[in-house]
Amino acid sequence: MISLRYLPVLLWICLHAECHEKLLDEANAAYKAGETAHTLIERQEAFNHALNLFTDFEHLYNPQYGTGVLYYDIANTYYQLEEYPFAVLYYYKALQLMPRSYRVHNNLAITLDKLVIPMNKPASVFNDIFFVHTRFSFPERMQLFFALAMILIVLGSVYVWKPIRIIRASITVVSLCCALMLFSLLYSRYFEPIEGVIVHSSLLYRDAGLQYASVSDQPVLSGNKVKVVDVQHNGQWLKVVTTAGDIGYVPLTAIRVI
Repeated sequence: MISLRYLPVLLWICLHAECHEKLLDEANAAYKAGETAHTLIERQEAFNHALNLFTDFEHLYNPQYGTGVLYYDIANTYYQLEEYPFAVLYYYKALQLMPRSYRVHNNLAITLDKLVIPMNKPASVFNDIFFVHTRFSFPERMQLFFALAMILIVLGSVYVWKPIRIIRASITVVSLCCALMLFSLLYSRYFEPIEGVIVHSSLLYRDAGLQYASVSDQPVLSGNKVKVVDVQHNGQWLKVVTTAGDIGYVPLTAIRVI
Protein backbone atom coordinates (compact mmCIF):
# COMPACT_ATOMS: atom_id res chain seq x y z
CA MET A 1 0.00 0.00 0.00
CA ILE A 2 1.36 3.45 -1.00
CA SER A 3 1.86 5.95 1.81
CA LEU A 4 -0.26 9.11 1.57
CA ARG A 5 2.84 11.27 1.90
CA TYR A 6 3.91 10.15 -1.59
CA LEU A 7 0.54 11.04 -3.14
CA PRO A 8 1.47 14.66 -4.09
CA VAL A 9 4.63 13.43 -5.82
CA LEU A 10 2.73 10.74 -7.75
CA LEU A 11 0.06 13.26 -8.77
CA TRP A 12 2.77 15.67 -9.96
CA ILE A 13 4.39 12.92 -12.05
CA CYS A 14 1.05 11.87 -13.56
CA LEU A 15 0.04 15.45 -14.39
CA HIS A 16 3.38 16.21 -16.04
CA ALA A 17 3.31 12.94 -17.99
CA GLU A 18 -0.21 13.77 -19.18
CA CYS A 19 0.86 17.31 -20.19
CA HIS A 20 3.85 15.95 -22.11
CA GLU A 21 1.66 13.43 -23.91
CA LYS A 22 -0.84 16.14 -24.88
CA LEU A 23 2.00 18.35 -26.09
CA LEU A 24 3.32 15.60 -28.35
CA ASP A 25 -0.18 14.76 -29.62
CA GLU A 26 -0.74 18.41 -30.49
CA ALA A 27 2.63 18.60 -32.26
CA ASN A 28 1.90 15.46 -34.29
CA ALA A 29 -1.56 16.77 -35.17
CA ALA A 30 -0.04 20.07 -36.34
CA TYR A 31 2.50 18.17 -38.46
CA LYS A 32 -0.25 16.13 -40.12
CA ALA A 33 -2.23 19.34 -40.70
CA GLY A 34 0.81 20.73 -42.50
CA GLU A 35 0.98 17.65 -44.74
CA THR A 36 -2.69 17.99 -45.72
CA ALA A 37 -2.79 21.81 -45.96
CA HIS A 38 -4.30 23.26 -49.15
CA THR A 39 -2.39 26.54 -49.22
CA LEU A 40 1.24 27.48 -48.67
CA ILE A 41 0.35 29.81 -45.78
CA GLU A 42 -1.63 27.09 -43.98
CA ARG A 43 1.20 24.65 -44.56
CA GLN A 44 3.85 26.98 -43.11
CA GLU A 45 1.69 27.92 -40.13
CA ALA A 46 0.99 24.28 -39.31
CA PHE A 47 4.61 23.16 -39.61
CA ASN A 48 5.88 26.18 -37.64
CA HIS A 49 3.38 25.37 -34.91
CA ALA A 50 4.52 21.74 -34.89
CA LEU A 51 8.16 22.83 -34.76
CA ASN A 52 7.53 25.16 -31.81
CA LEU A 53 5.83 22.36 -29.90
CA PHE A 54 8.51 19.79 -30.73
CA THR A 55 11.34 22.13 -29.69
CA ASP A 56 9.48 23.09 -26.50
CA PHE A 57 9.29 19.41 -25.68
CA GLU A 58 12.99 19.05 -26.49
CA HIS A 59 13.84 21.77 -23.96
CA LEU A 60 11.61 20.14 -21.34
CA TYR A 61 12.76 16.58 -21.92
CA ASN A 62 16.39 17.10 -23.08
CA PRO A 63 16.36 13.69 -24.83
CA GLN A 64 20.10 13.15 -25.30
CA TYR A 65 19.74 9.58 -24.04
CA GLY A 66 16.26 8.90 -25.40
CA THR A 67 15.08 6.92 -28.41
CA GLY A 68 15.88 9.58 -31.02
CA VAL A 69 12.27 9.79 -32.27
CA LEU A 70 11.87 13.39 -31.11
CA TYR A 71 15.02 14.48 -32.96
CA TYR A 72 13.73 12.66 -36.03
CA ASP A 73 10.39 14.47 -35.82
CA ILE A 74 12.12 17.84 -35.45
CA ALA A 75 14.35 17.06 -38.44
CA ASN A 76 11.35 16.14 -40.57
CA THR A 77 9.61 19.37 -39.60
CA TYR A 78 12.65 21.47 -40.50
CA TYR A 79 12.78 19.61 -43.80
CA GLN A 80 9.14 20.43 -44.53
CA LEU A 81 9.93 24.10 -43.83
CA GLU A 82 12.92 23.84 -46.20
CA GLU A 83 15.31 24.68 -43.37
CA TYR A 84 17.67 22.01 -44.66
CA PRO A 85 20.80 22.79 -42.55
CA PHE A 86 18.79 22.45 -39.33
CA ALA A 87 17.16 19.30 -40.71
CA VAL A 88 20.65 17.86 -41.28
CA LEU A 89 21.63 18.78 -37.72
CA TYR A 90 18.66 16.94 -36.21
CA TYR A 91 18.99 13.93 -38.49
CA TYR A 92 22.55 13.57 -37.19
CA LYS A 93 21.23 13.91 -33.64
CA ALA A 94 18.66 11.21 -34.38
CA LEU A 95 21.33 8.94 -35.87
CA GLN A 96 23.28 9.03 -32.61
CA LEU A 97 20.29 7.39 -30.93
CA MET A 98 18.93 5.46 -33.94
CA PRO A 99 22.10 4.31 -35.76
CA ARG A 100 20.39 1.38 -37.48
CA SER A 101 17.35 3.31 -38.73
CA TYR A 102 16.99 3.15 -42.51
CA ARG A 103 14.50 6.04 -42.45
CA VAL A 104 16.92 8.40 -40.73
CA HIS A 105 19.80 7.46 -43.04
CA ASN A 106 17.57 7.84 -46.09
CA ASN A 107 16.10 11.19 -45.05
CA LEU A 108 19.55 12.52 -44.18
CA ALA A 109 20.84 11.51 -47.62
CA ILE A 110 17.88 13.23 -49.30
CA THR A 111 18.44 16.42 -47.29
CA LEU A 112 22.17 16.49 -48.01
CA ASP A 113 21.34 16.03 -51.69
CA LYS A 114 19.14 19.13 -51.48
CA LEU A 115 22.19 21.02 -50.23
CA VAL A 116 24.45 19.35 -52.82
CA ILE A 117 26.59 17.82 -50.08
CA PRO A 118 27.88 14.26 -50.47
CA MET A 119 27.13 11.90 -47.62
CA ASN A 120 30.62 10.67 -46.84
CA LYS A 121 31.06 7.75 -44.53
CA PRO A 122 34.82 7.48 -43.99
CA ALA A 123 36.20 3.99 -43.68
CA SER A 124 37.62 3.19 -40.29
CA VAL A 125 39.35 0.08 -38.98
CA PHE A 126 37.98 0.97 -35.55
CA ASN A 127 34.41 0.95 -36.88
CA ASP A 128 34.96 -2.35 -38.68
CA ILE A 129 36.43 -4.15 -35.68
CA PHE A 130 34.29 -2.59 -32.96
CA PHE A 131 31.08 -2.64 -34.99
CA VAL A 132 29.00 -2.51 -31.79
CA HIS A 133 30.33 1.03 -31.30
CA THR A 134 28.62 2.30 -34.45
CA ARG A 135 25.66 -0.09 -34.67
CA PHE A 136 24.33 0.60 -31.19
CA SER A 137 23.57 3.93 -29.54
CA PHE A 138 25.25 5.04 -26.32
CA PRO A 139 22.17 4.16 -24.18
CA GLU A 140 21.94 0.74 -25.84
CA ARG A 141 25.62 0.05 -25.24
CA MET A 142 25.23 1.10 -21.63
CA GLN A 143 22.33 -1.33 -21.20
CA LEU A 144 24.35 -4.11 -22.85
CA PHE A 145 27.31 -3.39 -20.57
CA PHE A 146 25.21 -3.68 -17.40
CA ALA A 147 23.49 -6.82 -18.73
CA LEU A 148 26.89 -8.41 -19.40
CA ALA A 149 28.11 -7.33 -15.98
CA MET A 150 25.11 -9.00 -14.33
CA ILE A 151 25.70 -12.18 -16.34
CA LEU A 152 29.35 -12.11 -15.27
CA ILE A 153 28.37 -11.81 -11.60
CA VAL A 154 25.97 -14.75 -11.92
CA LEU A 155 28.56 -16.89 -13.71
CA GLY A 156 31.16 -15.98 -11.11
CA SER A 157 28.81 -16.98 -8.30
CA VAL A 158 28.05 -20.30 -9.99
CA TYR A 159 31.75 -20.95 -10.60
CA VAL A 160 32.47 -20.59 -6.88
CA TRP A 161 30.19 -23.57 -6.21
CA LYS A 162 30.85 -25.53 -9.41
CA PRO A 163 34.30 -24.72 -10.85
CA ILE A 164 33.84 -26.54 -14.14
CA ARG A 165 35.57 -25.75 -17.43
CA ILE A 166 32.56 -24.57 -19.43
CA ILE A 167 31.65 -21.97 -16.82
CA ARG A 168 35.24 -20.72 -16.71
CA ALA A 169 35.25 -20.42 -20.51
CA SER A 170 31.94 -18.56 -20.39
CA ILE A 171 33.35 -16.16 -17.81
CA THR A 172 36.33 -15.45 -20.09
CA VAL A 173 34.11 -14.72 -23.11
CA VAL A 174 31.66 -12.54 -21.17
CA SER A 175 34.56 -10.69 -19.51
CA LEU A 176 36.05 -9.85 -22.91
CA CYS A 177 32.69 -8.64 -24.24
CA CYS A 178 32.16 -6.58 -21.10
CA ALA A 179 35.62 -5.01 -21.41
CA LEU A 180 35.06 -4.14 -25.08
CA MET A 181 31.71 -2.57 -24.25
CA LEU A 182 33.29 -0.55 -21.44
CA PHE A 183 36.03 0.62 -23.82
CA SER A 184 33.37 1.72 -26.31
CA LEU A 185 31.49 3.65 -23.63
CA LEU A 186 34.63 5.37 -22.34
CA TYR A 187 35.70 6.29 -25.87
CA SER A 188 32.29 7.83 -26.61
CA ARG A 189 32.23 9.69 -23.31
CA TYR A 190 35.76 11.06 -23.18
CA PHE A 191 37.64 10.64 -26.47
CA GLU A 192 35.23 10.69 -29.41
CA PRO A 193 35.59 13.88 -31.46
CA ILE A 194 32.92 16.53 -30.96
CA GLU A 195 31.08 17.23 -34.20
CA GLY A 196 28.87 20.06 -35.35
CA VAL A 197 26.86 21.19 -38.35
CA ILE A 198 27.29 24.55 -40.03
CA VAL A 199 23.77 26.01 -40.02
CA HIS A 200 24.72 29.37 -41.53
CA SER A 201 27.43 29.50 -44.22
CA SER A 202 30.56 31.04 -42.75
CA LEU A 203 34.14 31.85 -43.65
CA LEU A 204 36.88 30.07 -41.76
CA TYR A 205 39.03 32.59 -39.87
CA ARG A 206 42.65 32.08 -38.92
CA ASP A 207 41.91 33.10 -35.34
CA ALA A 208 38.89 33.79 -33.17
CA GLY A 209 37.56 37.10 -34.47
CA LEU A 210 36.18 38.81 -37.56
CA GLN A 211 39.28 41.02 -37.70
CA TYR A 212 41.47 38.08 -38.67
CA ALA A 213 42.08 36.92 -42.22
CA SER A 214 40.05 34.05 -43.63
CA VAL A 215 41.58 30.70 -44.41
CA SER A 216 39.92 30.69 -47.83
CA ASP A 217 37.78 32.96 -49.96
CA GLN A 218 35.13 30.25 -50.07
CA PRO A 219 32.87 29.87 -47.03
CA VAL A 220 31.97 26.57 -45.41
CA LEU A 221 28.45 26.05 -46.72
CA SER A 222 25.55 25.37 -44.39
CA GLY A 223 24.73 21.72 -43.86
CA ASN A 224 28.35 20.59 -43.74
CA LYS A 225 29.51 18.53 -40.77
CA VAL A 226 32.75 19.57 -39.07
CA LYS A 227 34.86 18.47 -36.11
CA VAL A 228 35.13 20.87 -33.18
CA VAL A 229 38.64 20.89 -31.72
CA ASP A 230 38.73 24.01 -29.54
CA VAL A 231 36.60 26.72 -27.95
CA GLN A 232 37.62 30.37 -27.63
CA HIS A 233 36.23 33.60 -26.16
CA ASN A 234 33.85 31.93 -23.69
CA GLY A 235 32.39 29.71 -26.36
CA GLN A 236 31.70 32.49 -28.87
CA TRP A 237 34.19 31.05 -31.37
CA LEU A 238 34.85 27.41 -32.23
CA LYS A 239 37.92 26.00 -33.91
CA VAL A 240 36.83 23.40 -36.46
CA VAL A 241 38.20 20.98 -39.02
CA THR A 242 36.21 20.55 -42.22
CA THR A 243 35.83 17.32 -44.19
CA ALA A 244 38.34 18.78 -46.68
CA GLY A 245 40.90 19.14 -43.88
CA ASP A 246 40.76 22.94 -43.59
CA ILE A 247 41.25 24.28 -40.06
CA GLY A 248 39.91 27.58 -38.80
CA TYR A 249 37.50 29.40 -36.53
CA VAL A 250 33.78 30.01 -37.00
CA PRO A 251 31.45 32.09 -34.81
CA LEU A 252 29.07 30.23 -32.52
CA THR A 253 26.10 31.68 -34.42
CA ALA A 254 27.14 29.72 -37.53
CA ILE A 255 27.37 26.27 -35.98
CA ARG A 256 25.40 23.88 -33.80
CA VAL A 257 27.02 20.99 -31.96
CA ILE A 258 25.46 17.62 -32.70
